[in-house]
Amino acid sequence: MKEVFTKQIELMKKYGFQAMVTLSPENTAYMIGTPVPSQINIRSRHVITICTPEHEPVVICVSIEEELVKKNSWISPENVFTYNEFLDDPIVLAADKLKKFGLTGKKVGIEFSYLPAKDYLTLMKAAPDIEFIDGSELLDGMRTIKFQYELDQIEAFAGCAEDVIFDAFDSVKAGDTEMDLYRAVSAGFSSIGGQKPGFCICSGERSSMLNATATDRVLRKGDMVRLDLVGTRKGYFCDVCRTAVVGEPSEEQSRIWDIIVDSHDNIIRQLKPGVNTHDVFEDYAQRFRATGYSASIDFVAHGLGISVHEVPYINSYAHNILKENMVMCVEPIYIVPGVGGFHLENEVFITKDGCRVISSKRPYKELPRIRA
Repeated sequence: MKEVFTKQIELMKKYGFQAMVTLSPENTAYMIGTPVPSQINIRSRHVITICTPEHEPVVICVSIEEELVKKNSWISPENVFTYNEFLDDPIVLAADKLKKFGLTGKKVGIEFSYLPAKDYLTLMKAAPDIEFIDGSELLDGMRTIKFQYELDQIEAFAGCAEDVIFDAFDSVKAGDTEMDLYRAVSAGFSSIGGQKPGFCICSGERSSMLNATATDRVLRKGDMVRLDLVGTRKGYFCDVCRTAVVGEPSEEQSRIWDIIVDSHDNIIRQLKPGVNTHDVFEDYAQRFRATGYSASIDFVAHGLGISVHEVPYINSYAHNILKENMVMCVEPIYIVPGVGGFHLENEVFITKDGCRVISSKRPYKELPRIRA
């Protein structure tokens, strides 16, 4: 996938960089086409990519993962360099590569938002004559427009997520626990090839707790139950949420759900290339207030890809302009702390002249039911 590096080189020209150094797990996975497992859990095991207009891209990884990187990455095997984690410093190795590429006295972009202070000091000592500049903005912007292979992976994953959620809802009943629901969704998620699950499962008064994990709390008649399915497959995230009620909903629960659904659908209708995300949020917040309620959080959508939250956001702060082949998660949320929460989230592709929901095959106009 030389297209990834071609895209990065084009952006480097815009930022005035003669090279770009990538360090974070999500961005190195993006650049080389595969996540490197221990990089996430062992901070000292750096994976580093170096991209310049004049040279083939290189990757530096710990020696014990050399075979994995050579087999799974699209980097040429001869451009995979390794280090012994007990004898070598990967930061020094990267600095040596940069100097070998003739970058002394040049501007080099690097992820300062990820680089630990200790490694920064090592880098400054090893390459004092290279001008390092934060390149995090370049990488964020680079990932907003997806390649077709990314869209294909994201859509295939999203298409399974809703079924996993509803199968889990169908597997439990009043008297079961949040952990019973967790076990059901875990089995379903595994069956579709999901990895690194980060499910939010919460019920009753806990359903207002965003990003809460499952407990032994017993599901009771009338409870709201939020299930936010988050995880990866082949390095790309899914993020789909559904809310259910145990038994029949109350009049108030149905009314709030109607507001959530109307908010979701109205946002979807507005998404297309050229739209300013700030305008979408302001319209959403105004419409929500007109119902007698107020939006509970200060964003209503976010980008998705190799990170679960990416730019662009639809919020009250940013003025992002939507473009074709962006991927968004639209998620109106209403919570009453200590009482309950309502949450509907779908993944959406921005298309040439509008958008397309990729994570919803089932009706969501009415609250799903869990057996009482």
